[in-house]
Amino acid sequence: MSVPLPADDIAPVPSAGAASGRPFGQRIRVPKTAELVAAELRRKIVRGELAEGDALPSEAVLMAEFAVSRPTLREAYRCWSRSR
Repeated sequence: MSVPLPADDIAPVPSAGAASGRPFGQRIRVPKTAELVAAELRRKIVRGELAEGDALPSEAVLMAEFAVSRPTLREAYRCWSRSR
């Protein structure tokens, strides 16, 4: 059973159009989790937190640090190696 909300509790939904600068119906690409993990690994190397040529932390450590599964982490390795 649903309870109707009063009209003043319903916030208007912004439309994609002139206000957002995108044509209506254009899709926004959301990066995959693996791509975000690969980008963070890259940032750590650039910042000097991980030295180039050093071994990466173990899969278990990285899985815990990024809160991702082993397949996602391995996909991140592939994304990272392709972008080098």
